[in-house]
Amino acid sequence: MTAIRPWRYLSCLFLSLLLVLPALAQADFRDEPVFTDMKEAMKTPLAVKRLDLSKQKLSKVPADVFQLKNLYELVLSKNKLTKIPDEISQLKKLRILRVDRNKIESLPESIGSLSSLEILDINRSDMFYLPESLGNCSSLERIIAWDTNLATLPASLKKCTQLMYIDLRNIIFSKEQQEELERMLPGTKIEFTNSCNCGPNP
Repeated sequence: MTAIRPWRYLSCLFLSLLLVLPALAQADFRDEPVFTDMKEAMKTPLAVKRLDLSKQKLSKVPADVFQLKNLYELVLSKNKLTKIPDEISQLKKLRILRVDRNKIESLPESIGSLSSLEILDINRSDMFYLPESLGNCSSLERIIAWDTNLATLPASLKKCTQLMYIDLRNIIFSKEQQEELERMLPGTKIEFTNSCNCGPNP
């Protein structure tokens, strides 16, 4: 019987740890404390993994947010925001972005730099347009976009092979539009409200 060489075993173990430990570190981010105050967050900016600035009557995203280089989750829900600045691209580790219930009409092209983004929540906003660059968000799994002004989705989403679910309820799409989106994204569950009869009256 061939003896297992200790160095080979240790080498395999080391390589396994290199692969597994980063994944475990990211998987546990939901156990991290949620910061709700920017002053507190900026005391230890590199330690902030989760930031919730919802319901703070913000008219713009605080510039200090983009110094939180290890941020995994950013919640900006229920504010008075009209835009998301290009600097969002600086949050390279961001996995969850919630900008729902604001007055935002579109997202910047720079959002395509967020290769770790998994969940995008824009529901009940004025959003009428999603940029083609969103297709570069290779980790994207869910888009929550119900009750928005979206008329279509960017064709580039076909590149998002992890995209499992899109919520488009409370948006008026014809049956033909619904079928077109389903053909474009056959591996994605898309939820619609019942289609409208948008043709001319007889």
